[in-house]
Amino acid sequence: MQRKSQIVIALLIAVVALSANCKLISGPRMGNVTESWETSNQTFKLRVDRHAEEGGFGPVAGAYYVFRSASSGPNAWHDIMTFSHDDPVPIPRDQVRFMNDRVGYVFMGWMYAVSTDGGATWFVWNAKKICLIGNAAIMVLSKMFVSRLMERE
Repeated sequence: MQRKSQIVIALLIAVVALSANCKLISGPRMGNVTESWETSNQTFKLRVDRHAEEGGFGPVAGAYYVFRSASSGPNAWHDIMTFSHDDPVPIPRDQVRFMNDRVGYVFMGWMYAVSTDGGATWFVWNAKKICLIGNAAIMVLSKMFVSRLMERE
């Protein structure tokens, strides 16, 4: 009995010690800005900030890329999308484009965003989410198919 209580006390001390420093158990998260780049046209501006990844695992931490837009006037920046990359690659400047004064787009990895109203609103497409929705739909359809087969028997 005494051995069990010693083990329980040791586990509680370990949990408290780890909880005191949540950074150890919280996993990867966005850190400080390590690089910024901005471009603009007559109507709106686009900015990309690369943030260091903190709390990651392994020898090389990745990076977070935050894409932002603002009207050409004041610096009221609005987040468009955030992409997490396994490696801290340079900001992809060739993946931030203006078609004209109203249309602009950005993309990185499996994410794509486009504005057709001078950066006021953005449509963001995330292929990762589409795949998850697609897999869920396949599972639902499979369950429906199986249940109908069972009803026939």
